[in-house]
Amino acid sequence: MEGMGLVSRHGGPRKQDANSATCSYADQASQHLGVSRRTVAQDLRRGREIEPSVLADVAGTSLDKGVVLD
Repeated sequence: MEGMGLVSRHGGPRKQDANSATCSYADQASQHLGVSRRTVAQDLRRGREIEPSVLADVAGTSLDKGVVLD
């Protein structure tokens, strides 16, 4: 997701709280995107396991669904 420009690990204003140092990337991304942590974790797993050329071929098609990609 970072490569897509949706979430950045560096820079930008951040709300500081006691847990900010211990939050995982998936936790931060889920809060920023308004989705569950599980959704982010599933998307990250798909991104690691599926070849980039396959993802590029199915992007924007009827096959671009998590259940199909799994």
